Order: sequence, then C-alpha cells, then structure tokens
Amino acid sequence: MQPADLAASLKSATAPKPLILQVGFRTLFTQTHIPDSEYVGAASEDAGLQHLRNRVTKLTKDTAIVIYCGCCPWNHCLNIAAAYHVLHALGGVSMDDDAAPVKRAYEKYHLNYPVVMGDAQLGERFGGVLGLPLSYLIDPDGRVVGRYQGEPNLKKLESQIKPLLLRP
Repeated sequence: MQPADLAASLKSATAPKPLILQVGFRTLFTQTHIPDSEYVGAASEDAGLQHLRNRVTKLTKDTAIVIYCGCCPWNHCLNIAAAYHVLHALGGVSMDDDAAPVKRAYEKYHLNYPVVMGDAQLGERFGGVLGLPLSYLIDPDGRVVGRYQGEPNLKKLESQIKPLLLRP
C-alpha cells in the first residue's frame, strides 16, 4: 500500500481501512494513538500477545493489519517483534516470484503454519506490495509519512522520526 493510499483510507469515510493495532504500552496509546486504532496490550507481555491472538484469529487471511507501538526504533522494539511473530505464526503469504526459496525457508526454520504464494493481484489488493518486508512510518495524526520497501535505512528513518517526536 502506498503511503498516500493508507493516509487516504484513514481519512476517508467510505474507503476500506486496515485493522490498526497498537501493541505497545497503554500510556503511548492514550497520549498519541492513531485515530481508529485499537489497543491490544503490550506485545512484550503474555496478556498482550494473547489479546492480539484473540483479536486476529478469526479474521480472513487477506485482512490488512497494521501494528505499531510508538516507543522506540522498530528494529529494537520488543513489542513489534513479539506481535510480528504472533501474526506470522498464524499463517503467511510469500510474495516471492518462485516457490523454491519459500520451500527451503519453510524446511530450514521448521515452520508450523501454512504459507501460501501471493501474486501481483494480491499485492495490488494491498496497494501495490511488490515485496516484503514493507514498513510504514505513521505520524501521531495518523498520516503516513514514510514507506520503506525492504530493510529501511535506520539513519534516514531516525532523521524522519525525530522531528515527529519534537512536535507539540
């Protein structure tokens, strides 16, 4: 999903919206949460992970889910990592062009959940996902201000986050 598309869907009264789940601490949620997001609890705690599982288990696999915490850089965030692993364990979609590397990874990591092969049509349903990982930077007002295909440049990401944290 392109940042402008996510921002537009968040602002639109009629556009389909992703399920946005805050997996950090309640204080962060009450102070600067994304509009229409849901608090599921800190994913670094067992209770938060169970609430997350309960919230998403009955959703269809094509449900767009956005998770966020808001406490620290995402690659160091225990809440994001734990929530990602719970969602990943519930099943996955590979956007690889070939099934062979997916099969190797499935065997290497002893995955115990189904992985299906996505295609361009599925990627378009999620706003143009061409590969994973895909990360978004969303400001406190719910606007998407960054989109990162693959591993983001952490220095660039930090330079974009700092001004957002300094805003009144």
